[in-house]
This record gives sequence, structure tokens and C-alpha cells, in this order.
Amino acid sequence: MRAIVVSSLGLLFTSTLELVVVVFSGSVALLADGLHNLGDVFTTVGVYFGFRTRTATAAPRTSPASSLWRPSGAVPSSPQSSRTTSCGRVGAPLI
Repeated sequence: MRAIVVSSLGLLFTSTLELVVVVFSGSVALLADGLHNLGDVFTTVGVYFGFRTRTATAAPRTSPASSLWRPSGAVPSSPQSSRTTSCGRVGAPLI
């Protein structure tokens, strides 16, 4: 949480400084970067409040492929179609 606050303050300082320089120099590049940093500040503020308001605990880690898992001794349904050689040819015998 502290990292979010420090990041937001740093981005806000940088954005403010760049926008002040824009007033005196008229640099369009600094204006674009200052507005971009300001957008990042709004993003980090949203993340901060998201972390503050969370109520649920994390779900157990699973992957979409976990239902496709086979035991180490299982043989694929089509042994020739799943074999490849080091050169990438499908169906070639493995040596």
C-alpha cells in the first residue's frame, strides 16, 4: 500500500512540475507527458481504493488446463500425432 502512495505522490509531483514548465516553454511534448503522468496518478488512486475496499480472500490457484492433466504414466490418445522430433516434424519416430 505504501508503494502505491509513494508512486502516486511521485507521479503527481512530476506531472505538476512538467505542467508548470509547459506554461513557460509551450512544449507540446512536455504537455503530453504531464497529462500522461496525471492519468497514471488517477489509475494508481483507483488501484489504492480497490485494495482498500477488497473484502474477499484470494481463490485457490488453478489453471484452465488443470482439467486436461494426465498422470505421468498416461499415454495420449494418438501417440503418433503428439510426437515431434527436434526438427519439429510431426509423426516422426523418436530415437
